[in-house]
Amino acid sequence: MKGEFPNELYPVDARSPMFEGLDDVQFVFHGINKSGSKSMASVLRRALIQEKRADEDLSHYHCKPAIPIEEFRSRVEAKDGRSMVVGHYLYGYLSPRPRRIWVTQFRHPLPRIVSAYHWLKNKHIAARGTAEGFTSFSKFVYASRGVTHSQVMQLGRGFGRYGESDAKMSLSGEMLFELTIEALERDFTAIAIAERFEESIFTFAGLLGIKAVDSWRKDERNKGRPPIDELTVAERGLVREVYHWDYRLYDWALQKFEEQCSKIDFGPSLAEYQRACSGQYKDRLVGDSADDAVARWLTGKWRRENPATPAPSADVA
Repeated sequence: MKGEFPNELYPVDARSPMFEGLDDVQFVFHGINKSGSKSMASVLRRALIQEKRADEDLSHYHCKPAIPIEEFRSRVEAKDGRSMVVGHYLYGYLSPRPRRIWVTQFRHPLPRIVSAYHWLKNKHIAARGTAEGFTSFSKFVYASRGVTHSQVMQLGRGFGRYGESDAKMSLSGEMLFELTIEALERDFTAIAIAERFEESIFTFAGLLGIKAVDSWRKDERNKGRPPIDELTVAERGLVREVYHWDYRLYDWALQKFEEQCSKIDFGPSLAEYQRACSGQYKDRLVGDSADDAVARWLTGKWRRENPATPAPSADVA
């Protein structure tokens, strides 16, 4: 592990009744694609290793060599006692278990969908040596119907044998939103917000009984992903319109996150940790990012005032 840890560790002095009585639970982090789950898992995993608890780490992201999800599930099901399980597509895929808690993490829909688009575009380029033939951003968003690549799909759908996922593949964004809220209210102990990463890390660390964490690091794998301020007003408006239910989910998650934080005494070290990690954010939007230009575009006022600005569907014909 040489060179994996920064010079400084920050004590997790957060306190809350929600952190008590968890010495024997299986902590399952249902990672949502392109929402910062790899960065979260990495900082928690390093902390477990630092505290001589590496045997508790079951991160599908960090399996070397990589293993199929079916084999990973077998390892998870066979694991007794306290552990941290991390991976995509876990909710509905693991069999029910009494001493298990579920957590997940959300990200603002605008940078997240930009990240998802460029992740897939980079894979296309890596396979073909060129971006030629890959769809435009506007076509990608429009074709999704607000469901494909959405956050509501990744919880509302459920996965595997226990999630009845096949029956939910054709559901609307609204129905997936309702299923997601139902699942979160019923089964999830805590949530994280990518734009509030330090408080989120301290919360998950508290649930795991972790004593100290190092500074988190942004995921650098998605090379060339442009900042969201390079999007046109039409592109921003299209994302806001098509992914309406992801925006609704994010607003709901922010409110729940605030309620969650109100029950935690984060202690004096959080402010220092926030300062240490402040340079890691690329796009840090919190809440509804519909600024005046996007809001006017959504009501049609922008297009009336700027007739040269194409409607989103102009790139989808």
